[in-house]
Amino acid sequence: MLEWTRRAIALRKEHAVLRRRHYFRGRPLHGEESKDLSWLRPDGQEMSEAEWRSSETGALALWLSGRAADIQDELGRPVADDTLLIMLNQDDHAVEFRLPEIDRECWTFVLDTDQPEKPPGEACESPTYRLAPRALAILRHDTGEAEG
Repeated sequence: MLEWTRRAIALRKEHAVLRRRHYFRGRPLHGEESKDLSWLRPDGQEMSEAEWRSSETGALALWLSGRAADIQDELGRPVADDTLLIMLNQDDHAVEFRLPEIDRECWTFVLDTDQPEKPPGEACESPTYRLAPRALAILRHDTGEAEG
């Protein structure tokens, strides 16, 4: 448990998008199609207002764009980061999440509460990720711009 907690703390320190100074807005970034933050269903589609209000919604994913980091380095330059996908499952059964496609690259494993000993860095070869019941998992996509 101690080692997993250390990894979770290191994750926050390593990713500028997790250290934002302002709230996410859920809006497109600088004329791009992708938003700073999106809430996704397990099928990879954005959640509707009705799904947010439904008591039947037991699993969802949070997309955090690496370009949404709003901090600067010591020279005042914006810090870009990797895009993160945080998947949550409160259901009693495993849920298969469809991973968002970004530049046809695969996602990389970071953390999974159901697999606390699994080391980070393994590429996700499948277009889906199976999340255990009552679990949280984090994957990252290297945008090639991370500095922070």
